[in-house]
Amino acid sequence: MFILPRINALIKYDEHWTSRIGGGLGYKMPTLFNDVSEEEGYENINPISINNTKAEQSAGANGDINFRTPIGGAFLNINQLFFYTRVNDPLILVNNSFINAPGYLTSQGAETNVKLSIDELALYLGYTYTNTKEHFGGQVTAQPLTPKNRISFDSSYEIEDQFRVGFESFYTGPQVLSDGTMGRGFITFGALVQKMWKHLDIFINCEDLTDRRQTRWQSIYTGSITDPVFRDIYAPLDGVVVNAGVRIKVM
Repeated sequence: MFILPRINALIKYDEHWTSRIGGGLGYKMPTLFNDVSEEEGYENINPISINNTKAEQSAGANGDINFRTPIGGAFLNINQLFFYTRVNDPLILVNNSFINAPGYLTSQGAETNVKLSIDELALYLGYTYTNTKEHFGGQVTAQPLTPKNRISFDSSYEIEDQFRVGFESFYTGPQVLSDGTMGRGFITFGALVQKMWKHLDIFINCEDLTDRRQTRWQSIYTGSITDPVFRDIYAPLDGVVVNAGVRIKVM
């Protein structure tokens, strides 16, 4: 049995400024279905020993400040969030078996979001800083495959029930890999165009327009093709992806 208290509060200072604070406890039962297993293709992973494995338990807190105001014919919204989480007894994969790590994880950071709306045009800019550490066996190290810096930019222009076009870009900073080396930072771009009529919509969606692929700057495996040892996958592999669709509206 787990007791999971949680508390949240909303503070409204005036018509422009608000703030939220919250915190609580959580848990996750041991399971094979996670990112690590998926990366391994669920191959050669031993069943979890329920009697010898504890649930992961977490404690976290967050708080933000939000500012909203009109600027002429535009509307500005700025949100600044801070967060902290500690996870006790996290599951780790050792010799093809999931066990509880001898320690805990901590994740702390901040997220900044800015949105500017001007009639049918909307601009969005976001930045996330995440510092995740493994506190195992008396040693403190950075958690692999967790980039500290992420930046996102979105813009969209929409005439309701007629036309929509959007553009997005994402930057993922360098991150520590499982072998202790540092992965490369990269930027991806995407776009969406949609035309709407009364009974018909047509759209075209494009992802990774600049063809950012991890295989462009390094091989994703070492050894031979018949006996490969795969490196961490932390960047896109598919390259440019374009899909289109038609939606028929009966009503």
